[in-house]
Amino acid sequence: MKVLVIGAAGKSGEALVNEALAAGHNVTAFVRGTSQYRKENVRVVAGDVLDAAAVDIAVAGQDEVLKLDVKAFALPRAAWADAFQQFGVPKGHTEAAEELYEGVNVGSMDLGVAGTEHVAGKTSAREVFAAAQNAAKAKAQAN
Repeated sequence: MKVLVIGAAGKSGEALVNEALAAGHNVTAFVRGTSQYRKENVRVVAGDVLDAAAVDIAVAGQDEVLKLDVKAFALPRAAWADAFQQFGVPKGHTEAAEELYEGVNVGSMDLGVAGTEHVAGKTSAREVFAAAQNAAKAKAQAN
């Protein structure tokens, strides 16, 4: 199986790469464009997830995600920033992820809970990345 690990140079990403290699999978590591990440038997694609061309290169030939058992546990709100930093989000830049999780917790987002309406999206991953890239460019030009 071919496995793509986005953020492979981070702690969680490195663990996923190692698990995939140990399971005998063909691994592609997608890392930041400035990363010097190198690992034997791993195809490395350096780029930015907001760069549609880099994403196209990274996802070329990928099958599906690595299937691992995941254990869920409650994490107090006060500990979220530290947890995101452990996953590689730089200190002082965890706010967006925290807001996303807060939205899930207060019910602003439908995650398939019984009794709620499910609406399937029609936006492709390529369109999402392109929109994010355009928003980042517009923000950079405004500053």
